[in-house]
Amino acid sequence: MMLWGWWFLASNAILLARYCKFAWPSTKLCGAAVWFQLHRSLMVLSVALQVIAFLFVITQAGFSFYLWCTMQCTMEHFSKPTHTWTGLIAFTLAVLQPFFAWIRPSGISKFRYAFNCLHWFIGMTAFVVASVAIISAIPLGKTALARHHAKLPNFWMGLYLIFFTVTTIIMEMLVARNVSKRTRRESENAALIYSKTPIAERQSRTPRAVCNRRLRVFVLLLHTTGSFAICSILSKMLIDSYFSSH
Repeated sequence: MMLWGWWFLASNAILLARYCKFAWPSTKLCGAAVWFQLHRSLMVLSVALQVIAFLFVITQAGFSFYLWCTMQCTMEHFSKPTHTWTGLIAFTLAVLQPFFAWIRPSGISKFRYAFNCLHWFIGMTAFVVASVAIISAIPLGKTALARHHAKLPNFWMGLYLIFFTVTTIIMEMLVARNVSKRTRRESENAALIYSKTPIAERQSRTPRAVCNRRLRVFVLLLHTTGSFAICSILSKMLIDSYFSSH
């Protein structure tokens, strides 16, 4: 569940909010911007999955956490505190993010751009730390991934991280070609979730701008498909490992 919560739901929510805010310039969904409704829905599902998974984990562990390791630890023993600490940090940040979003400044506030940057930074920090937690679970005995699948889980997890990084770089290049940094900042500041006020990028109806927005949506759909496929493969490995160990 943590795997799907972070690498499928949260990752696509992050890309959607950062790069596809203006993909549906004149469309509302239940009275709010399409990107916001999709982003919020994905993140709510992500946090819900994480909460359920966290409750399962602490119940299975007997409400105790493996927090420390000595120099004589094996790789599995070293991975336990790494997985515990990174998992706790990522989970805490993920749970706090909806609260931060709830107290966000208004769209016309001078602090809105600073909030957007902070909200993005916390979200990306949580995503990176969660990715470390997911990777550190490979040697753990309870996942049995390393025992039953050798280095194959490392390959698929590494492939996903490369895939996400390349997707982010492509998105940044597409945005950079379409609007300047100053215009983008002004657009994001004015991008009121519930407002019909036109903004810089929405007003651009040139074929190049429209094509650029469509390309970003296409790249997002590619990432959605790829992340779904990789999460499915890793989930099958986890299920196979579980039944092979029991």
